[in-house]
Amino acid sequence: MNFERIKNLAIEVLKYKLSSDNICGLLLTQYINTVNDFNDLISLSSEQDGFTRWLQHQELNKILGGIYCEQQECEMIKGFFKPNISSEESLFSGYPETTNERFKIQDNNGPLPDLIIGIGPEYLKNNIIPSFNIHISHDWGWEDEYGKHIESYNHETKIYTRLSMTGRTNYSLLIDDNGVTVL
Repeated sequence: MNFERIKNLAIEVLKYKLSSDNICGLLLTQYINTVNDFNDLISLSSEQDGFTRWLQHQELNKILGGIYCEQQECEMIKGFFKPNISSEESLFSGYPETTNERFKIQDNNGPLPDLIIGIGPEYLKNNIIPSFNIHISHDWGWEDEYGKHIESYNHETKIYTRLSMTGRTNYSLLIDDNGVTVL
């Protein structure tokens, strides 16, 4: 099945599912299930290379998120999301990252789940807080035979920056009294 057919079918299915009454958060569950199901269909497609499928995932997630937000009268925002429910701009956490040492989910002392930085429905955003001392600057970066990895926090500007050697993890965060904001 080609991507255009998958995308059009996903849009029709989501619109149909969202046309029912919202009973106990059922619409949110329907949205997440629809996104996951159709992302699985894209992943199983052998017609495209991996990067093209990744781009298709991002396009589909953005379209379905927009439909959900329009129906629920909520905003599409930039933030921290679980994979496959928003359009991805950057990896945030996961192996072999050290993000668990630097951040945690607000009001949760457990390990940080895999998160990405992306654009998605505000209801699905995760709030994170720093685990490190924000009253001093830090430099966790390194350079080796493979390249340069930048990771630092500037106390003066309140900016945390991360740029991996591969470029898949590339973001800046503002850490202030209002929490952690993706720049």
